[in-house]
Amino acid sequence: MKNEMKKAVLFILVLLAAQAVQAEKVLSISLNIYKNDSVDVNYLKVGENRPTRYVVDGDYRVQLLSSTGEVVWNKTIQIMFMVFTDPPEPIDPSLVNLEIKYEQDMRRINLYNKDKLIYSQEIKGCNLNGVCETKYESYLSCPADCPLDRKDGICIKNGDGICDPDCLPGADPDCAKKEQDERGTQYLISGLVIAVVIAAAFSVYNRRKKGSGAE
Repeated sequence: MKNEMKKAVLFILVLLAAQAVQAEKVLSISLNIYKNDSVDVNYLKVGENRPTRYVVDGDYRVQLLSSTGEVVWNKTIQIMFMVFTDPPEPIDPSLVNLEIKYEQDMRRINLYNKDKLIYSQEIKGCNLNGVCETKYESYLSCPADCPLDRKDGICIKNGDGICDPDCLPGADPDCAKKEQDERGTQYLISGLVIAVVIAAAFSVYNRRKKGSGAE
């Protein structure tokens, strides 16, 4: 019983510690990296999340540059092309996800395998073409192309009067209000339809009654 109590207290402490770490504005990076040094980008955009705290050192290096070419973030990372199942299985590509605290002047990402540059990409942020390009744009970096009511892969759960379709149920209070309003509208329409049907049926009934009385 005491052990169960200790586990429960420990769980609560861990949960409170996790909640205490608030989400920040981050540069969200998701890359598929292949053994032959080719790279596919899943997304590279500004979001809200908890920054990646720990990375394992390895032969690969992620570098973020400012508009003047100054290095603003630089980390070596380990990329594994093996899943340690029993027995271990090789994989290709390897998925790398990083959440890096965002700085306004981040303009380019470089990825090196040892000293070889294998990937370089401008951090676009916003191109103002009227299309929310979810690989590179979000509401946080480009509200003109990615307004709150459009899917961009980022949940903004503020009470701003707009339901963000990227939020899970219950996360955005505006979605609950929207659902209530939609249900209210549906009930109103249903009530009007029922009232029209009853009125039509009553009218038909009266006409038949008058017709049978005339005979």
